[in-house]
Amino acid sequence: MNIGKLDAKPKCPQCGETLDGFACVTDPDFVPDVGCLTVCSYCFTPLEFVEGMKLRRLNIAELPEDAQHDIRSALRIARAVEHMKRSEN
Repeated sequence: MNIGKLDAKPKCPQCGETLDGFACVTDPDFVPDVGCLTVCSYCFTPLEFVEGMKLRRLNIAELPEDAQHDIRSALRIARAVEHMKRSEN
C-alpha cells in the first residue's frame, strides 16, 4: 500500500472538503496525476483529477462497465465502514 500527501490541495466539488492525501493499494510507486480516479474520503463522491490537479465529479456511467461495478462496490464498503464508525460513537 502506498500512502502520501498531495502537493496540490484540491477541494471536493461535492462537499468542499480539502483532500490532501492519497492511498493506493495496488501500486507501491503510485502518485496521482491528471486522469486518475479517486473517491472523496468525506462524502464518498467519485472524482477524477483534471488539469492543475483539481477534482471534478465523476459520473460513474462514463466508465467501462467492469470499472462501474468496482467503483460501486468500493463505495458500498466505504459507506458501510463510515456507518460502523459513527455507530460506535
